[in-house]
Amino acid sequence: MQVFRFLNQKYPPPRLHRKSLGIALFFGLFIFGFLYYFEPFHINNQDYSFVNFAGFGLISFFSFLLFQNLLPEILPGFFSDRNWRVKHQILLYALILFCIATLNGMYINYIQSLSFSWSNYLFIITRTWVLGILPIFLIVLFDYNQKLRKNLEYAAAIAREVSPQAVQSKEVVYRIQTDLKEEEFSISQRHFLFARAEGNYVSIYTSDTPKALYRLTLNSLEKQLASKAFFRCHRSYLLNLKKVQDIGGNAQGLKVHLEDCMETVPVSRKYIPHFREQLRQSSL
Repeated sequence: MQVFRFLNQKYPPPRLHRKSLGIALFFGLFIFGFLYYFEPFHINNQDYSFVNFAGFGLISFFSFLLFQNLLPEILPGFFSDRNWRVKHQILLYALILFCIATLNGMYINYIQSLSFSWSNYLFIITRTWVLGILPIFLIVLFDYNQKLRKNLEYAAAIAREVSPQAVQSKEVVYRIQTDLKEEEFSISQRHFLFARAEGNYVSIYTSDTPKALYRLTLNSLEKQLASKAFFRCHRSYLLNLKKVQDIGGNAQGLKVHLEDCMETVPVSRKYIPHFREQLRQSSL
């Protein structure tokens, strides 16, 4: 079904950055304003002060900040580009909603000096979900379509500008020093496809040998491959621009198809402008 297909589409995992902090602040202010001016859930029957309403906004702000921004930094493997899907983003928002509803219920008990009541708790949870679950789905759907459309437009524009196709690379061999004492290996520019970070290791993919794993950081590899033919296209990927055959896109960014390679290499959104320019230069 179309819905299940949509839920399994790749989606950009949450990351901690200035924009996401602004979103958390906006979310907290929205909750504060909504409760203060519209007074749902019979909240108008209570003698709440401006500060009390601000407390609801702060709870929403810190809940959103924790789950949307800080949790991905604590569990980067779980919130990875390789695994994150639309369904995970919806579940994350639902978890945030559940946390906000629970903390707000505890906060109401505190400011009203009430003891815990399961009936009141279930009332708050169900009303919060009724109000929030449909907007969550619609927000993710809209955001997914916007990101997908924009990245497909980027891919088409780059393809028109540079007509990417694999070209024969020069036979240049690089000697790479690993993090292990006196261990080295060779990379041929003609056969190198891409490298992928695997924790404290890097997997090297070439057209003439099986995948090889070395104790090395991607930053170190990038510095040792001092050539415009190699491009850091993602926090976890380094590719050979001379091997690019086709460019597509999804909601996470661009997808690059390489010569003699079954896998696609992602290009993160923040790297797209640099990728576009360097690919143009490498094709000259």
